[in-house]
Amino acid sequence: MDLSVVIVNWNTRLLLKQCIDSIHKATKRISYEIIVADNDSKDGSQEMIASEYKDVILIKNNKNLGFNRANNQAIKESKGDYILILNPDTIVLDDATEKMVKYMRENPQAAALGCKILNGDGTLHPYFRKIPTLGKEIIRLMLPERFTLDELKTKDIDYEHSREIEVLSGCCMLVRRSTFDKIGLLDERYFMYGDDIDLCHQIRKNRMKIFYIPDASIIHFMKGSSRQCKAEMSIEAYKGMHKLIRKLYGAFPALIHRLFATIVSSLKLICYLAFYCVHNKKNDLRERIKGHMGIIKYCIFDWQD
Repeated sequence: MDLSVVIVNWNTRLLLKQCIDSIHKATKRISYEIIVADNDSKDGSQEMIASEYKDVILIKNNKNLGFNRANNQAIKESKGDYILILNPDTIVLDDATEKMVKYMRENPQAAALGCKILNGDGTLHPYFRKIPTLGKEIIRLMLPERFTLDELKTKDIDYEHSREIEVLSGCCMLVRRSTFDKIGLLDERYFMYGDDIDLCHQIRKNRMKIFYIPDASIIHFMKGSSRQCKAEMSIEAYKGMHKLIRKLYGAFPALIHRLFATIVSSLKLICYLAFYCVHNKKNDLRERIKGHMGIIKYCIFDWQD
């Protein structure tokens, strides 16, 4: 088997259908399998796969296990020489899967590979970034993302040439099976966020390389699952980064990160509560308030990292 495509799904039935159809359309000249690990969807996703895609291997979970645990389930079931971790809110364009496998075959130094990612409107989605440092993450807690995210500082021309990169986008990562054999599977302490950075860090720590190619493309519609519960996902995003800081740099830097997060979230919470009484977009503010309350609660009471 050349390729195993593993997809973790949670209540994104229509997007998942588009994704599976695009894989079938794009992948003609290599052998492949599709494995969907469904995290207890309630939108008919499991029934849709069972009735319409007899060739898709379906793993039915009776609760939401998170991204990494469900991916590991699928990876353990897979048989391909290469494993494509793919989000359900993506569309594989042209023959992107075949191009990526071809590149990996011709470049044995590549342990993992990423491709060009487009937004739903066809514009480039930048994602080149570096392994985060404690200082950068503290600044990111305080300032808007447009001032702090590495990927927003890149230019379109940066994505027009093959190159070695530090971190892949978690929505589409092609990994050699031998890479997982060497570094182990995904760290299941991450529920949803931070996992892609951690995987890439483990690859590079083991003196292996990660590459990007521009001639394979996917569309990523962004946050197909997370938009269903914005507050919970913002909490999980903080948890993922905190666990990553602790894993990379140790307990004391993680404590500093936790302290700054508590202070910043408390200040933002006060501001949002003040605006709530006079602002028209109460639903958005409600989600922000709930998110920052969750981060504060996690920082103060949850020390099981």
